[in-house]
Amino acid sequence: VTCICYWPLAFGFFTVKNDNITAFLPTRYHVVEALRSGHLPLWSPYLYLGYPLHGDMQGGAWNPVVWLLSLTGRYDLTSMHLEILIAIFVSGAGMYRLLKTQSLNAQTCVTGAVAYMMCGFVTDVGGSNLPFLWGAAWIPFVIAYAYELLRRPSLRYTICAAMTMALLLACAYPSFVILTVYILFAGLLFRVITAFIAKDHIYLKKLALYQTVGIIVFVCLAAPVLMSYLHALPLYDRGSGVDLKSALYNSL
Repeated sequence: VTCICYWPLAFGFFTVKNDNITAFLPTRYHVVEALRSGHLPLWSPYLYLGYPLHGDMQGGAWNPVVWLLSLTGRYDLTSMHLEILIAIFVSGAGMYRLLKTQSLNAQTCVTGAVAYMMCGFVTDVGGSNLPFLWGAAWIPFVIAYAYELLRRPSLRYTICAAMTMALLLACAYPSFVILTVYILFAGLLFRVITAFIAKDHIYLKKLALYQTVGIIVFVCLAAPVLMSYLHALPLYDRGSGVDLKSALYNSL
């Protein structure tokens, strides 16, 4: 369905554009070159007179799909098209999983998944902004497993929620991660309040246990990403001016 819906991209009749070409293709190229040379994608001397690839929140340095694509050769436009198609497929699978939490029949879930894959947002960012697309891909999974965890606390849903949240952090644009955390916190707060009113102390203890385990699993899985972003965060000046001295001696 992904290849049929996006056949101009799947069969090379059209190419992606905008930020995908000017920003994300170059950084992913350098990430893959580092991996193919046997190095972690920590630094590129070819961008901005020296550039911390590992701390680029949109560069794909810790995106596992980019790492897998490095096994096929250099990252080029064809690789980017393949990554986009994979992300679109994941978005459909995620929406299918999210709809299944509502005990809908398979036909309804498939219809919703295909509609989500073909919606205007996915089509737009698929052609122009990969980190936005990865946000659309992983958020349904995160919400689905978080919902299941709140409904029936268990180790399975805890690990799944932590894994998909780590993937969201590694792949997606940061604002999608922040907004998703807001949604998850609101859902958790609502569930805790209703359980507290109902005096369901057993549920609250189980929920506290599995939430703690989930946070630990998430931090362990996302440790390289978290360390890289925290290291690079002081270098970000987006939203504020750059003084003349900094602009002259440090192009980053």
